[in-house]
Amino acid sequence: MGNKPTYKENAGAIQISVFENEGKTKDGKDFVFKTVNLQKSYKDKKGEWQNQNISLRVDDISRVIMLLDMAFKQCVLKEKMEES
Repeated sequence: MGNKPTYKENAGAIQISVFENEGKTKDGKDFVFKTVNLQKSYKDKKGEWQNQNISLRVDDISRVIMLLDMAFKQCVLKEKMEES
């Protein structure tokens, strides 16, 4: 396993990369697990590119999706309520 992602995709300034990692169990057995890196690129006040990164385990992905969906709905619903 290297440092190269096994999968990579981007949408605008958001990029996702999947990596395979090696680990050992408590009893010393080798195993492989995946991590997902989420990166957002942006320009700071000086116009220089910056990156924000978060690394997630596979088990975290569904929870993050659920929470982001809830936040999105809250933002949309709040805007709709303010418009009426």
